Amino acid sequence: MFTSESSKSFKSYTAMLAAIFVLTAVAFSTFILFESTENTDAVQPDTVEVPNFVGFQASEVYEFAAAHNLEVSELRASTVADPALTAGDVLTQYPKLGEVMISGDTVTIVTLVPSSSVWPT
Repeated sequence: MFTSESSKSFKSYTAMLAAIFVLTAVAFSTFILFESTENTDAVQPDTVEVPNFVGFQASEVYEFAAAHNLEVSELRASTVADPALTAGDVLTQYPKLGEVMISGDTVTIVTLVPSSSVWPT
């Protein structure tokens, strides 16, 4: 009788230790899984704050865009009321000054072109 009580006690002790071991292994595996997914070194896209391009030459916008991995969409206007502006000047832009762009985004500019290059005379 003494042996069977001792044997039952040993079996329940062993089962309890096995359960603790399994729970610890599961907890450790879960911790490792979440740590590896949270701390990935995923590449974050570069961001850049948009400067004021209005009044600058389109070539300067293209240089800025190339340096910051941005695209440029250029629209051309042939008539402007301000005689101080020259061909290639940026008249307006989108996005506006101060907005944040992500690498690969497109800056849209409207530039002045001589009227003879738009309409043949």
